[in-house]
Amino acid sequence: MFDNQYENPKINLIKQNVTLDNVKSLFEEAQIPMLFDYFSLDINFMDFWMLKKVLELGYRPRAVVVEVDVSDTIQRRCITLFIDKTISTYFMHFRLT
Repeated sequence: MFDNQYENPKINLIKQNVTLDNVKSLFEEAQIPMLFDYFSLDINFMDFWMLKKVLELGYRPRAVVVEVDVSDTIQRRCITLFIDKTISTYFMHFRLT
């Protein structure tokens, strides 16, 4: 697990700022398998792009939780289409704030 503010070796939480440029090397260094069970993503204003990058790298989480700006129609459509083509089973829940 990565977090840009906290670390806790007991639960394998690594303090690291994850970016589009370093996500590949971080996943490789952490030995994250290409197929894994759960991917939770919350990177302010970068969620869609980070999910896209991780999936393009060939990683296939079985379940994904990602924050989406539902007020952005283009982003909402893109993430729905992208997930349709890459993940066989998914559930999308939108919460309007």
